[in-house]
Amino acid sequence: MPPRKAAKHARTKATKKHAARLDAEGSLKDTLRAYEHLGHVRILVPLLAPEAAVTVKLLGNLSKDSLTLNAPRDAAELLCAAEHYCFGALATKDAADSMVSEPLKRSIEQEYNHLRARADVRAADLPVPLKVIYEEMSDLASRALSTGVYRAALEMARGLEALSHVEGSSAAFAEAASTNHIERQ
Repeated sequence: MPPRKAAKHARTKATKKHAARLDAEGSLKDTLRAYEHLGHVRILVPLLAPEAAVTVKLLGNLSKDSLTLNAPRDAAELLCAAEHYCFGALATKDAADSMVSEPLKRSIEQEYNHLRARADVRAADLPVPLKVIYEEMSDLASRALSTGVYRAALEMARGLEALSHVEGSSAAFAEAASTNHIERQ
């Protein structure tokens, strides 16, 4: 092989090896993220009201299915959403925070709107079973913001943003939905 062609071939081969290594590392990082979120969720679930625990368990089951389907990033995002849902559900038990100053209130609302805008853009592409959970979290977030329970509103908005990152195939989630009975309406 001429030297020039050999150098190009070596670069291409090295790039492919590097990409494969990065994919493997990314997969491991996402699996570790899922494991860490799962630990947090397991601690929080016993503290939740029964109806909130059902949603969290559904997200956990979908995460488990994602790992089975070799989608660790989706599993991590689902468990991240579950963790934020837990904190949001626990924070709704608090009364409205009357000690929030106007500048802080504006900052909270700005952050809330920013998170919701990012989540809502991607939510259109969510598989149908996740849209049910997304709508539930969205209603809880809006209600919390309107009643002045800002911590709950921000946690739910962060959960919505995490949920919007799930890219699972519709077929896989449709199967998981029938298995996990997500259509609760």
